Amino acid sequence: MARKARISLGSQPVMTACRRGLGKERIVYLLAVDRLLLYKGKRSCIAYIGTSKRGLSRIATSVAHQGEKAFRLHGVKNIYAFVLTSRGRQGTKLWKKLERAALLTFKRETSSAIS
Repeated sequence: MARKARISLGSQPVMTACRRGLGKERIVYLLAVDRLLLYKGKRSCIAYIGTSKRGLSRIATSVAHQGEKAFRLHGVKNIYAFVLTSRGRQGTKLWKKLERAALLTFKRETSSAIS
């Protein structure tokens, strides 16, 4: 006789999404975790900064891929995705500038050089 499978439903959702990521062709996003990660002597909760042509589906793929790496670290229980937005300007690829600014800010905040 076959054994019955025990099925349980977790109390917390694995992934949620909101409308903010929809309707945008090009977006910049960052992934953060619920503990501080060490970067060159400084700490930050930011795990990844990226850009996408596909919008929300790319963020979900990135959460899954980067999540495998992040969940291997001790104490990481959650991954949060944030979308960076700004008003568009005609003739300007603002999403490229947003990503570059986010990367530069992250690098400046986590560098170990004394100002």
